[in-house]
Amino acid sequence: MRLLTVFLFVLLAGTTTPTEPTIPPCPVTLPTPTPFVPPQPYPEKPGWAGRFWFGTKRLWTILPSDGTWNLSREEELGQKLFWFREGYQCEANPQPGLKVSARRLDGAAPSIPSCGVTCGTNDDLKSFMLAGINFPTAGCWEITGKVRGQELRFVVRIATSPDSPQTKQSHVEHLPRLPSDSSPAYIRTQARRSTPAK
Repeated sequence: MRLLTVFLFVLLAGTTTPTEPTIPPCPVTLPTPTPFVPPQPYPEKPGWAGRFWFGTKRLWTILPSDGTWNLSREEELGQKLFWFREGYQCEANPQPGLKVSARRLDGAAPSIPSCGVTCGTNDDLKSFMLAGINFPTAGCWEITGKVRGQELRFVVRIATSPDSPQTKQSHVEHLPRLPSDSSPAYIRTQARRSTPAK
């Protein structure tokens, strides 16, 4: 009888359905009931579905409404970040002094120091600062922007999705690769609106 009990226990243990791996919680930054509206001449909303303004008039950016960037490994998990502040003019100040860094919150990964920063203008976004980040791994990341004594932090989840249409479009087309030495450069672009991934 004892041998039968042991046999049944081993049999049941071997047929146990494996549990799905759980995704650690990530306190992503989401839209608030009263969203931030930037000062004129910037539009009330960014102009693309699934995006929202985040920050204050001293420093703000564009974030995904679901808190997730689906990035492609083929693009080295790279993302362009658009930053704004009241009164900023790229032509007059092509070296904005913006510093952007990132650190992973849910696991081991090297922190990302200040990235290369440039600037640009177009009809939709007006005058903006632009920083590029290549994330070393997917996960939950806190990103910090600093300029002229102002600081803005937010949290996003980086997911890998090679075929995601989000990785095949950008807010501004034909942007050159950002300089790796953080030396700013002025870019004038003419942007066409495109539909980001949902």
